Amino acid sequence: MVDFVEEIEGFLASFSPEEEAVLRHAFRALVDGRSATVGELPGVVGLPPVVVEDAVGRLSERGIIVVEPETDQILGARGLSLTETSHRLILDGQERYAFCAVDAVGIPAALGITRYDSRKGERGDPPANRNVSMELDTRTVMVASVANATAAGAVTLRYGAFLNAVINFLIVAFAVFMMVWTVGKMRAREKEKEEQRPTEKECPHCFMKIPIRAVRCGFCTSTLEAAVT
Repeated sequence: MVDFVEEIEGFLASFSPEEEAVLRHAFRALVDGRSATVGELPGVVGLPPVVVEDAVGRLSERGIIVVEPETDQILGARGLSLTETSHRLILDGQERYAFCAVDAVGIPAALGITRYDSRKGERGDPPANRNVSMELDTRTVMVASVANATAAGAVTLRYGAFLNAVINFLIVAFAVFMMVWTVGKMRAREKEKEEQRPTEKECPHCFMKIPIRAVRCGFCTSTLEAAVT
């Protein structure tokens, strides 16, 4: 699976910016039901004619686009074609065609096409085995946003919102914990200081232990200086 993904990524990265511009315009024209011409590309993509012709030549050699030599019309690009093939796509009630079965499945998913027919089969197979028709529920194929999914009535798994709520809860819980812990620590220190303060003092006359705030000794009745608190 990883090798397949890497192969796809390598294939997509193999196109130059000029080739991407040519493919983008040619594909959009095919989606609209018309074939772009090589002559119109320079003015549309903003590239010199020589650069465009070179890009078209490389793409044609790789089989990415199909160009009619006599008219310079681009009849196929990125797997989508106006020329009849074994794989028919119905888009907005109009027929388009795909290069192969992979394109016939991938393009409908990307464009939201709701019908796909394939007539590909082995020679000698009965007609019922050579025709494949598929209806696609585009709500489960591609959704641009949660809002679009909700509007379409699709089931959404909002794990991002859930994770965000969990993180916010943990942050608030940690802040509350730190505040309570700090207050408790301060109270514990105050209590410890209270416990460490002396509660008795020695009478300087009879040397007996008396309360620290006493102003007269209970043993010798001597008058004492008031303790500073």
